[in-house]
Amino acid sequence: MKDALKYLSDLGKELTLIEEAINLLYWDQETIMPQQAVEERAEQISYLKVTSHKKYTAKKLIDKVNFLARKENYSKLSKTDQIRIKKLRKKGVSNQRFRDL
Repeated sequence: MKDALKYLSDLGKELTLIEEAINLLYWDQETIMPQQAVEERAEQISYLKVTSHKKYTAKKLIDKVNFLARKENYSKLSKTDQIRIKKLRKKGVSNQRFRDL
């Protein structure tokens, strides 16, 4: 169970960094970006969004969340980790099949 929680924690940090980078690129695009950089900026944002989506829908993540969502494991999680599992289910992985909590 510790391995699954560590994986989720590490992935959460990585996804937060990606989302922050996307937000920064959007801000730059709206404020100071030169018009000639529009195409390149679109590619950067697209790449980061695709990368984020792949991570949210990866089989490894789904397997870890399913493992932690099992009744016998879920009841042992802290409230914070239970919330994390619920949020992941609502995020980009919502189209995947998860066990009911």
